[in-house]
Amino acid sequence: MDREAYEAEVGKVVDDLLTIGINTVFLHAVAHTEAYYPSSIYPEAEIFSGADYDPLRIFIDTAHAAGLKVDVWIDPLRSLTVEEAGSREINPQIAQWLQENNERLRQVNGRWYLNAAYPEVRELVCSVVQELLDNYDADGVHLDDYFYPDGTDRRFDAYVFGHQDTYDDVSAFRKASIDALVEELHGICRKKGVRFGISTAGNYELTAETYYADPAHWVEAGTVDYLAPQIYWGFTHPLKPYTETLEQWLAIAGDTPVLPGLAAYKIGVSDVYAQSASEEWVEQHDLLVRQIETADQHGCQGFALFRYGSLFRPAPSVKDAVTVELAGLIVAAHRSGEAGQ
Repeated sequence: MDREAYEAEVGKVVDDLLTIGINTVFLHAVAHTEAYYPSSIYPEAEIFSGADYDPLRIFIDTAHAAGLKVDVWIDPLRSLTVEEAGSREINPQIAQWLQENNERLRQVNGRWYLNAAYPEVRELVCSVVQELLDNYDADGVHLDDYFYPDGTDRRFDAYVFGHQDTYDDVSAFRKASIDALVEELHGICRKKGVRFGISTAGNYELTAETYYADPAHWVEAGTVDYLAPQIYWGFTHPLKPYTETLEQWLAIAGDTPVLPGLAAYKIGVSDVYAQSASEEWVEQHDLLVRQIETADQHGCQGFALFRYGSLFRPAPSVKDAVTVELAGLIVAAHRSGEAGQ
């Protein structure tokens, strides 16, 4: 888009969000060691390359003018695919690690991932967050759930694990590496006076055993200001029903706020990916409203919807279902406003 078209689009996004009572936007700033803003550290993302304006600044300014807060959303360790790395501009440090076949950058299932066990890697990630908070009036930093990828084997960090004597178990070693990254990022946010939250996978066991993330430790250590677990299941899911899963996360979080992530993208869709025989996302069109009400009843201070496009740019196949669900969200937002909530 040219600048005029982009500004108009951002204005519509902001107006849409206000209709359903949203007060904060999680806006992607870094997804694959590429930047959706003019960065001195990461190259511009391909979708942004060549634009003669700063899309992040325009969005933040527009949102703030309307009373919305904006947290910059970061995927910390996920990088380019193997194919992309051969044809795109790369951060010089990452390019050097790639050329050296350095363990600081490892390949899993066709994609490169940074290895948080190395201080140099954590320093790189932290420098990007520092750059964002130095240059933009962001209200917080939102970390996505891409830590160690699914399918990480012993070869990923065999050298660094083998040359330390603190941990006998690779799982504990990896969790400590992520803990260190989280602590360092939280420290940057604390100094800047902004909040720092993490959107973990909704399955706690998967989070701990496959992604090597330890939310319970972050809560205990005070290195996270809120958790937004992706509880992307309905009420009747056989393994992770919504209410019971929410209660599990509330028990883990203690006094740390839990903002359940809700799956707007599943409206009207058979939940095949979550291995559920239930058709509740197809047959019921008030799931999000009911999930929000359940979160409120359990004392949650908010919720997160993934994502804007699913509600306001739905595919034709689910448009009717989304229209009904969206109408319920609008009614609920007005009801909350009248109650002063």
